[in-house]
Amino acid sequence: MLRIRKRARILLVAAFLTGPSSVLFSSSIGGQPVGSKDSVSKDITIKSYKGFMKEENRSGGFLIEDIFGPADLKAAGPVKIKRIEGDLKLTTRIGDIEIGEAKGQVAATAESGNININKAHKHVSLSAEMGEVIVQSAKSVDVKNILGGDVKLLGIEEYSTVATRGNILCVINTNTPPTNLCTLSSKEGDVTLYLPKRIGADIEIWVPLSKEPQREIHFESDFPFTKFDQRYQADLFLILSAQINGGGSKIHIDIERGNIYLRSTQASH
Repeated sequence: MLRIRKRARILLVAAFLTGPSSVLFSSSIGGQPVGSKDSVSKDITIKSYKGFMKEENRSGGFLIEDIFGPADLKAAGPVKIKRIEGDLKLTTRIGDIEIGEAKGQVAATAESGNININKAHKHVSLSAEMGEVIVQSAKSVDVKNILGGDVKLLGIEEYSTVATRGNILCVINTNTPPTNLCTLSSKEGDVTLYLPKRIGADIEIWVPLSKEPQREIHFESDFPFTKFDQRYQADLFLILSAQINGGGSKIHIDIERGNIYLRSTQASH
């Protein structure tokens, strides 16, 4: 374990060059919908829609089974889409966003509510003011969670970018080493990153020291480190550099108050 205090002595206990590491540093026809409008909740229900769907519901949400094309939706309430064939642009003011399957790219914003996506075949860009974000499967994901809900990316093919005040759980599931940069940033929560067992990566962790120079952060890794180094930058940051499996893909982690867990998982398809 490493117990690090600003400009203080460093005590190394973990044999991180030879084994797992633990570091502590203290419907629709011709483009028209067939459906109904709920007179009580003012939600719009649509069985299916063909073509480009551009709709706004200022007094409720949407419940949609199938969209055979792209869509641009704005809603005051929750939105639930079972399946969409094209790209999706979606904004809600109050309420959750639920998407079963998206075959195109997704850009979704929930001003007050959770975002839950079961399967996205392409890139997903999500913004949530305060709710939880869960993506079961996607090619890659960018998440900005402003006020602090947890972010869970449970099956991602490529590296992603996450910024939140809450906890981050990211599972990379691929047999091909990602070439893009992975950036995970949390102000108050833990960061847990799962990587395939044999993937090579260069990891850089930035820890601000100006607010709490005496605090402790726990860094635990299932991977043996082939390199490990630490340095300070102008008494403002502690920068940790770790290499696993000889290095390779770039991973950047910013963390202020939580802990870091680097876990191993076997990629499967």
